[in-house]
Order: sequence, then C-alpha cells, then structure tokens
Amino acid sequence: MNYSEFEKYWKEHKFEILNADDEYNKAKESFKMKSGSDWLLFAIPVVAGLVFMQYVRLENEILNWIASACVIILCFIVCVLVKSITSGNVSLDDIETRIKKRIKQTMCDNADNDLNNH
Repeated sequence: MNYSEFEKYWKEHKFEILNADDEYNKAKESFKMKSGSDWLLFAIPVVAGLVFMQYVRLENEILNWIASACVIILCFIVCVLVKSITSGNVSLDDIETRIKKRIKQTMCDNADNDLNNH
C-alpha cells in the first residue's frame, strides 16, 4: 500500500478508527466538564475580568472593556493550561498521530506479507 492509498483510506475511515480506540476515547472524555473544579474554568476568568474592571480605571470606557476582555481570555487560557498539566493527558493530536502511524504500519506489513505469500 502506498502513501496516497493509505491517506485515502485514512480520510474515509478516520472517525471509525479513532472512535474504536480506548486511549483516544479516554482523552476525549477528559476534556468534558465533569466536576466543580472544571466549572471553575469559567468562573475564575469572569471574576478576574470583573475585578479588573472595578479596580483598574482607564480613561476610555471602551479601552476598559477591551482590557477586561483580554484579562478574561488570558485567565481562561491559563486555567485550561493548568487543567491540562494537572490532568496529565496527552493531546488528541498526539494520540491521533500515533494511531495513524500504527494503522499505517499494520497495513503496510499486511500488504508486504500478501506480496511475499503470492
């Protein structure tokens, strides 16, 4: 099996293959909101933005809103980063790459075995 044939096969069957893999499903489930601490991912940035708006006064109201939105976004990014570090999960892209490599290796080995048997 050559590269283009495998890529075509992968494009057609990607979701079926990934959904059949336990490691991929566990990683996908870990991103769901399951506990109170997960819901804090939304509360902490909002509170930080409100506190920022209350105590930091900029001359222009629009600048105050924009700066507060930036604080909220940055806090959310930090919260998500902390959650991903503390949970110790591998990214879905890394898992997908490993699965794709494993499937490709298996299919190439099977193709080579078929050629050697005939």
